[in-house]
Amino acid sequence: MRAEGDIVLAGVVGAGLVSRLLEEHRDKLEERFPASFLEQARVTARFVIDGEAFKEALRSGPAGRSAFEMTGQGGIFAALWNLAEREKAGLVTAFDRIPIPQELIEICNYFDADPYTRDDCGSAVIAARDGRTLAEKLKEAGIPAYIIGEMNDTNARVVMRGATSCYLNKPERGTR
Repeated sequence: MRAEGDIVLAGVVGAGLVSRLLEEHRDKLEERFPASFLEQARVTARFVIDGEAFKEALRSGPAGRSAFEMTGQGGIFAALWNLAEREKAGLVTAFDRIPIPQELIEICNYFDADPYTRDDCGSAVIAARDGRTLAEKLKEAGIPAYIIGEMNDTNARVVMRGATSCYLNKPERGTR
């Protein structure tokens, strides 16, 4: 059965990546950015999904949740690919629908690190028939959640950049 419905992002994309960059390159970052900016980035990058709160929100969420994929090797794009592969479905999302806090983007840009494809942790993508209700349940559990796309009955894994369609590449082996 092909999944159709919403794709919900739970957590903060780039949190794991930026946490590592903050730890490994502290001196460089302190030369480049103000202390208050780096402190806000540290607070944001510390957010990693609480596994128990996440599982409880999924259990008490709306009927029809079909699957989820945690981010890891290959970042959110690998997680989206793996979710669609498992569900034997296509998907559509857009860069501007995937929220990444500005301070995390700036740190990633400074190191030319792509927060969409680099190894990350602390977030998940979920296929849900009723994404709005699931996102509300996750937020009630203290987990940031957003509807970032839709699953569909095609095989295409599309990420829009403005009016341009881009296709997700199959993740490298070992990014499951």
